[in-house]
Amino acid sequence: MSYFNADIKAYNDYYPFGMLLPNRHQNTGDYRYGFQGQEMDDEIKGEGNSINYKYRMHDPRVGRFFAVDPLTSRYPHYTPYSFSGNKVIAYRELEGLEELEINKSTKFLVIFIQGFKGNPEEGATQTDFDMEGLGKTVCQIVDEDGVQVGVFKSHRYSLTFEDVKTSIDNLKEVNPDGRVILVGHSQGGDNIMEMAKKYEKDIDIDLVILLDSKDGSNMLINLENDNVPPNIKNIINYRQTGDFFLSGEAIDEGDIKDKNKTNWIDIIVNGAIHTSIDGNMSGIISEDIMNYINGKNVVKLATERNIPVMKPESGDKPFLGLSTGKTENASESESSNTNDKKD
Repeated sequence: MSYFNADIKAYNDYYPFGMLLPNRHQNTGDYRYGFQGQEMDDEIKGEGNSINYKYRMHDPRVGRFFAVDPLTSRYPHYTPYSFSGNKVIAYRELEGLEELEINKSTKFLVIFIQGFKGNPEEGATQTDFDMEGLGKTVCQIVDEDGVQVGVFKSHRYSLTFEDVKTSIDNLKEVNPDGRVILVGHSQGGDNIMEMAKKYEKDIDIDLVILLDSKDGSNMLINLENDNVPPNIKNIINYRQTGDFFLSGEAIDEGDIKDKNKTNWIDIIVNGAIHTSIDGNMSGIISEDIMNYINGKNVVKLATERNIPVMKPESGDKPFLGLSTGKTENASESESSNTNDKKD
């Protein structure tokens, strides 16, 4: 074959918010998609005047949605009906639920990935934070200067960490010197480690904090997903041993791929169970994050810290009601010591 003739189904030129330019568009009728690749609903308002995004309908003539942004409480400076934050030249509309749009003032991107509560749908990996679990930590750092916070739902496969990876890429486009801090509980911790390994040569992660990291694809057996690649500069692994089935994955010296590039520590949290460790450790996690932001050796300080025996909240129960009923002293038994490499 030396050549072929393509069938043109549609061509469109747009005003900034997506309204079709008169006399500069055409559609054969069997192609349903328009501005930003979204499906058009032409039945009521006419051609191209109603665009069906995943969660809301957009009218490109006025540049507004007709339902509020699902994450409007986190962005009080935006009208909940705005399209693309009114930044239609630089940004696509993300509906507040996918990868993060990075602020120009961001120096530290802190992303929290929650424990597993069901796989989120595509385009809906971001979530609002509550006052339980990791949300307690978010509240303690969200107003710090130069810090931007994102909260994601964990996913059994790659959907969440692909959006997190894109968020990191967005940070580096806005601020090449921006630092990345990732915190994950349970499946969220596993998402972080899987992403770090997949993109070992593409992204650098300055600090990882794991809380009972566990691969949820197998509830009863901890799979070996804890190997630490050298693109992670500092990692603190907090885990508990009192929950019979859901004890987190340990990290030991053999898991560190390059000890000259990664500072690390493995710490057992006595008294906590799998469902309580994220809330139990909220104050300590925020302290770790601020230690790093303030230029301190975060792993060394975590190694030297005395963690009190924790107590689960009234609503936190061991998996299937089973507990070992024991605690361990991390500094004397299973805790690992960081190497001498400095931040």
